[in-house]
Amino acid sequence: MKKITFLFLTTLPLFIGCNSSFIQLYQTKTNKLKHTENKYWLFDNDTVSIAYDFWSDGGVMYFMLTNKSEQPIYVDWKKSSLIVNAVKLDYWNDKEVTQSSSFSIYKSYQYEGVPLLRMLSQSTSGGGTNTVATVTKEERITFVPPHSSIFNSSFILMPDYEYKLQKNRIRTVDTIETYKVIVNLGYQRVEETRERTSRFYEVSFDSNSSFFNFRNYITYSFDEKFSDERRIDNAFYISKVTEMDEEQFKQEKYRGIPSEGYDFPYTSPDCFWIKVLPKNAVEK
Repeated sequence: MKKITFLFLTTLPLFIGCNSSFIQLYQTKTNKLKHTENKYWLFDNDTVSIAYDFWSDGGVMYFMLTNKSEQPIYVDWKKSSLIVNAVKLDYWNDKEVTQSSSFSIYKSYQYEGVPLLRMLSQSTSGGGTNTVATVTKEERITFVPPHSSIFNSSFILMPDYEYKLQKNRIRTVDTIETYKVIVNLGYQRVEETRERTSRFYEVSFDSNSSFFNFRNYITYSFDEKFSDERRIDNAFYISKVTEMDEEQFKQEKYRGIPSEGYDFPYTSPDCFWIKVLPKNAVEK
């Protein structure tokens, strides 16, 4: 297919008003972890590394723990928790707890989807890994051999939740974006590049003002009996919420031809998204 590039401004109205579906994009931040080139948050010490990938609907707490040492380590999931705004969610519970009425809060946060393995192809520990495994919910203690990794995606950060942007706090941003269309010129299909004006709304937070904080607390040991426990406590917060039209969030590869697929230009492991009810959107 021949490609011809034309750059010009359309006379379309602002993109945000085209339909009634909206997306909130949540940007996470942490004050202590490294930010890799691929935008993973990375905890790294001399024995263990943990890489995080939140990119999903609602924000799955997905992480890869790598044993960098020459000795096996053991992770105790009963003594490990996701803490969401001071609410503790244990990675492992015995049968008595799971059958109690108080377990309903855990069920609302539990991720029941297919295990996420996006980081398999990423080298985050500096030397790659030889073995990978996915943690099962029934397993209290996980054995991690030297130079191997385990994955966990037990919880969703924001189930059934959306942040209501207050108009007196938001910043309105108008941008010029390019998009592609296919034009039929007789027997020839021509690809054109055009521009449009898009609008989104955003509000920013620091670690003190953020409405949403979460921590990943992990207990591990080199001793199966845990006579020498070691702990990792990684803290995060929401630093920005951006609200946009769903079509702007997905962005068709070719405008008006959804069968050609979508670009999803905002994809990033340090972010996640939530679909907003039209009645709660800034732009109705």
